[in-house]
Amino acid sequence: NDKVVDGPMHYHPGLRGHPRFSVAPMMQFTDRHFRTLCRTLSSNTALYTEMVNCNAVRLSRDDVLDWNPDDEGYVVCQIGGNEPNAMAEAAAIAHERGYSEVNINCGCPSDRVEKGCFGASLMTQPELVGDIVRACVEAVRDEIPITVKCRLGTEQKMGLKADFDFERDYPKLLHFCQIVRDAGCTHIILHTRKAVLGGLSTDENRRVPMLCREAAWRLATDLPDVAITANGQFKTLSECAAALANTPEGCRPIAGVMVGRAACAHPWELLSAADESCILSDLAPPPPPAIQALRVRTRRDAIAACLSHCARELSSEYDT
Repeated sequence: NDKVVDGPMHYHPGLRGHPRFSVAPMMQFTDRHFRTLCRTLSSNTALYTEMVNCNAVRLSRDDVLDWNPDDEGYVVCQIGGNEPNAMAEAAAIAHERGYSEVNINCGCPSDRVEKGCFGASLMTQPELVGDIVRACVEAVRDEIPITVKCRLGTEQKMGLKADFDFERDYPKLLHFCQIVRDAGCTHIILHTRKAVLGGLSTDENRRVPMLCREAAWRLATDLPDVAITANGQFKTLSECAAALANTPEGCRPIAGVMVGRAACAHPWELLSAADESCILSDLAPPPPPAIQALRVRTRRDAIAACLSHCARELSSEYDT
């Protein structure tokens, strides 16, 4: 089921054809300017857009999906929504624009997203998510991966049941993942804590409930035909490498790790050494030469690259 698409911008690193190391989609952070910085630091790291509402993609594709594949390489477009046809149309547009994957947001716990009945609240409707995945797979003609980013589950309010419990919560998580797999999803990015849909802010939902990374290895074992990426408070390259290398006894390895706020707070420390680390040093095939040529080796060169990007952006803005 793993499809590797030929073409200069569609390379699929990592175990079973999926990214081994990635920077999470983050609102107000992972726009194309931040992604440009990330790409100057690492040629191999998979990058994500901010979450984009599917209707915004459909109605204003040029503004919302503004990016340059020659400068960014492997980028996943994350879309949010709850209507299969609208999501499929947005996925087709993202594919047309050259994105490497389309990811469906089933993990954001914000009040605004919940009121729109998508994000983490979609985990309470696994059959609907299956319909969305199936429609998106058909829309992109199975030429690029349709993936899902989700939580371990949801609770309506903070309490004793908010922390993940294997006996109580794992069967529901496995059921959700089986449905999206059967619909055509081959890669699930798992934020390894539950989402509390009421009473906690988005920021609080990144710190509580408690992490349960063991669930990622359990899913990788129970769903061997799905690549599982673990996400949630990875802060250093050594911590990411340990998660990939140290598989619990009796489990299958996870396919990748995803970092979030740490990449925003310390991009140089986290990304500049990633390509030579044990996480990414043995990727095959390597990124296109044009993407490799963007990478800098010193902080001074990184600053110079950012200033050059700003100058180009300002020049373009004034020209229009």
